[in-house]
Amino acid sequence: MNTLLMILSLCAAAMAVKKGRNTTWGTPVAVACAALAIWLAVDGVLFRETRAKTNRSNAMVKSQERVGELLGDYVSERFPGSTVVILTRPTLHAGIFGDLEKRQIAGLRKSLKGMAEVTELEIQPPEGIRKALEAFNAMGSKLQGDAFYTAIELSDHRSWFQADDFTKIVASLGDRCDLLISTVGLPANVEPWYGKPELAVMNPADLSLADLIHAGVVDALVCQEPVVSRGTPGILVVTPENLEKMIEQYPGVFN
Repeated sequence: MNTLLMILSLCAAAMAVKKGRNTTWGTPVAVACAALAIWLAVDGVLFRETRAKTNRSNAMVKSQERVGELLGDYVSERFPGSTVVILTRPTLHAGIFGDLEKRQIAGLRKSLKGMAEVTELEIQPPEGIRKALEAFNAMGSKLQGDAFYTAIELSDHRSWFQADDFTKIVASLGDRCDLLISTVGLPANVEPWYGKPELAVMNPADLSLADLIHAGVVDALVCQEPVVSRGTPGILVVTPENLEKMIEQYPGVFN
């Protein structure tokens, strides 16, 4: 539509120059029509850029939701009727990093079918870090400069959420939880356990979990395709059933 209007404006400008050459209205009309054509051209470029950004944003949102959906589909079939606990980052992180994880959890919840109960449990940072993050979140849009980068650093739970913290959560759940779904990955050097809860992992920073999958500790992990030659990376759900195929397809990634 913009292109058609731009062409018509240019034609009108040309006609105004030709027909109104010796009149008082010719030049002003020609200038106005030319200005309109330029505005339409600029507006068209900006609109296309905005639409492209929106499309990329929507694609990212759908991709994150799909991460959760794929895992939810798998565990619903594998562990029907389970009492599920979804392990999440603290809500005080939401102003910094939380949106994409919220999309993942939304997709996960949507696809969890036939479960007895689904609840969420936030991991908790040490007191000093919690207070700092609360202060940073309170700053909102004023969070800039060094404070912004400090907030990002503290928001990376991998710097303070350690194997002992994870083990304590597992122990505290006991028999009340059949399936633990971690959206915060898995800390390094977690000691294997056997029996409840079963464990599914989203967003692992380290994908080399083959030993834990073989041992039956990790029942599923979901991640973006680690090696992509072209195009957009796909989403992988790695399970005991397809682990060997994944190791063969992505050498050195999962083991």
